Amino acid sequence: MKVIYVSLFFLFLFSCVEILVKKFKLNKELSRKFIHISVGILIAFLPFYMSFYSLAILGVIFIPVMFLSKNKNILTSIHHVSRKTYGEIYFPLSIVITALFFPIRYVFIYAILIMAISDGFASVVGQKYARKTYSILKSQKSYVGSFTFFALSLIIGIFVLYSLNIENTAISFLISFICAAILTIVEGALSYGLDNLLIPPLAALLLEIAVKTIK
Repeated sequence: MKVIYVSLFFLFLFSCVEILVKKFKLNKELSRKFIHISVGILIAFLPFYMSFYSLAILGVIFIPVMFLSKNKNILTSIHHVSRKTYGEIYFPLSIVITALFFPIRYVFIYAILIMAISDGFASVVGQKYARKTYSILKSQKSYVGSFTFFALSLIIGIFVLYSLNIENTAISFLISFICAAILTIVEGALSYGLDNLLIPPLAALLLEIAVKTIK
C-alpha cells in the first residue's frame, strides 16, 4: 500500500506543477529542475518510510509512466527541454538499480542526493552563469556547473559520513573529496540524461567501498 500512496503523491505533485506552469507560463526548464531536485530529495529519504524492495517497485512503476508521458507529451513541465535527453526515464531506472544493488540506508541517501541536489543545481547554475565550457566524449558542460556539482557533492558526502559518527574528520573529508572528484569527472563526460542513470549507482558503489575500507 505504501508504494501506491507514494506513487499517487508523486503523480499529484507532477500534476500540480504542470497546472502551475501552464497557468502562469512559468519557465519549463526551471520547473523540470524543481521536480528533479524536490522529488529526488524526497526519494532519498524514503528508506525511512518503506523498504528497498518497495522503492524498486516504485521505480518500476514510473519507468513506463515517464516513457508514455514523454512520447505523448503529457507532462510538458518535465519533458520540455531544448536538448535531447532521456533523463526523466533514466531517473526511475536508477532508483531501481540503486535500491536493489545498494540496500543500505546511508549509501542510498548519499547516491540519490548526489543526483537530486548536485546534478540538479549544477544544471541550473551552469545554464544561468556559464561563460566557459568544456567537452569530454562529446558532452558539453560548463566549468561553473561542474564546480557546483563538485562542491555540493563534497558537502553531501561530509554530512553523510558525519552521520555515521566517523571520528576521523580528515578521513571523512578525503573520502568525500575523492568521491566528489570522480563523480564530477564522470558527470562531465555524460550526456542525453545518462547522468541520471549512472551517477547514483556509481556514487553508492564509491561510498560503500570507501566506508568498508576504513572500518
